[in-house]
Amino acid sequence: MNPLVSIVVPVYNVEKYLKKCIDSLIDQTYQNIEILLVDDGSTDSSGKICDDYAKRYSFVYSFHKANSGLGFTRNYGLERINGEYVTFVDSDDYLGKEAIKRLVAGLDGKSIDTVIGGYSKVKDNGDVLYTREYTESIFRNENVYKKLFISMLGSSPNKHDSIRPSVWNVIYSKKIIEENKLHFVSERELISEDIVWDSDYYKYAKSAKIINSTEYYYRSNPTSLTKKYQPDRFQKNIYFF
Repeated sequence: MNPLVSIVVPVYNVEKYLKKCIDSLIDQTYQNIEILLVDDGSTDSSGKICDDYAKRYSFVYSFHKANSGLGFTRNYGLERINGEYVTFVDSDDYLGKEAIKRLVAGLDGKSIDTVIGGYSKVKDNGDVLYTREYTESIFRNENVYKKLFISMLGSSPNKHDSIRPSVWNVIYSKKIIEENKLHFVSERELISEDIVWDSDYYKYAKSAKIINSTEYYYRSNPTSLTKKYQPDRFQKNIYFF
């Protein structure tokens, strides 16, 4: 039996990109999915777009909440998933058709807790800037935290072997999340909510597999959170570390 995979998409003022994102999820070759669109108080037409898709597709759900930022919006979605596994997609990004299928295949019939894929970075018009393809590997028991998680903090001195600490293009076990009461912190308080999540999650994962898929298309969006000038960014970095 193919496990149900929940896809949580936090949405905030992305009317320009949102349809391409949702269409790419609906078009997945792996079909046992549910899509949770969580509108974080958008002031453009994003919320209406979410509602329109939810009316058209029985496996698409639209939620609306007061604005609280990316981390808390992911938590809102997590509290409402039905799948055995969950993945996150940012609403200005999109997936290749085989993205979810390849992540699920990496579970090796549920013998693996967590599967991590690479990505393709794309320009606004869809041109690929570069791809990040990882070497396939499996980590078990203490090596999940001591080797895999550590590589998310940066490369070793003599080679480029880091793994991006993003939570997208990763499939997580709902059981691990629920049993350990895991949740995201606010990126408004800690500048990388993904690394904090990873530092919590990988303490409990018993196995993780890296696959060489690059079917997550990560958009280089000049107006995204990480690109905007923030005068307090240096102080936030100090606090984060």
